Amino acid sequence: MNIGLYIRLSKEDEQNIESKSITSQKSYLNNYINKFDYQNKYEYIDDGYSGTNFDRPAFKKLILDIENKKIDTIITKDSSRLGRNITWVSYYLEEYFPSKNIRFISIDDNYDSKDNNVDTDLLTFKNVFNDYYCKDISKKIKSSLKIKKLDGKFTGWKAPYGYIRNKENYHQIEIDKIVVDNVKLIFP
Repeated sequence: MNIGLYIRLSKEDEQNIESKSITSQKSYLNNYINKFDYQNKYEYIDDGYSGTNFDRPAFKKLILDIENKKIDTIITKDSSRLGRNITWVSYYLEEYFPSKNIRFISIDDNYDSKDNNVDTDLLTFKNVFNDYYCKDISKKIKSSLKIKKLDGKFTGWKAPYGYIRNKENYHQIEIDKIVVDNVKLIFP
């Protein structure tokens, strides 16, 4: 058995080091696979990537390794780590993985695609909620941003050239005195 451990987290920690959740997922999956007889173990980690799309570097590498017959089993902490888009998750679980004879195990969902006694409808139901969760959060974030904008608050991730964030109020910007002359040259 050649195992691929797939690990994903939507947001990176503030630092440029591996997030605690990623470390925790790794440890959890490695403890779980001790009961398996495997020849090779590979880790695929997408730290800071949304589960709403599958354009993720480690996931692409996982698919490439499936195509090259490098792995035959994928293990995740739960199905939401694979993704949160019901259409794509269903495609991979119901069509792609079976067509490539890939065993998929989702530990927290108590799901193993090679176990004929497992209720796949329950996993499908969970994946619908994973998809809904993302859509619901997206609506809440958009609503929050709209309110901030209506209140005159700056909501960008970075102040435009010529401005800096106010140190006392994160949602206010002010003229950057260091580059003010440059801006005056550009916009006379």
